[in-house]
Amino acid sequence: GGCGLFLPLFVRETQVVSEVSVQGSGLGLDARTSVSIVREDCVCGSVCSSPGATQLESSFDPVAEMLSVSFVGMAVGRLKVCANGMHVAAVEVIAAGCEFDGLSGTPCSKSECDGALDSE
Repeated sequence: GGCGLFLPLFVRETQVVSEVSVQGSGLGLDARTSVSIVREDCVCGSVCSSPGATQLESSFDPVAEMLSVSFVGMAVGRLKVCANGMHVAAVEVIAAGCEFDGLSGTPCSKSECDGALDSE
């Protein structure tokens, strides 16, 4: 079929715990599936110098055939979600916004906070 090349793209923010889920039917995924998150320029199944994300945990729901992985994106950029060495999804990590944006006199408008998130 024509869906063989379809990869879901998720958008998540930096420095926050995020989760993505991928439909595993037809991919041979199960509870023993090895999951990793790597930078876009890395090849699934190979060792990369820096991962681009801190992976927290992964799980597989056999009834729904859904593979879920939670992680923290460390920097802006695109990541690959790999399962058993296959590229099964992409994650676009964007800069985290300020939850106070749009309000006057908020912590986001304080000059003391400029660049605070960039220094982590």
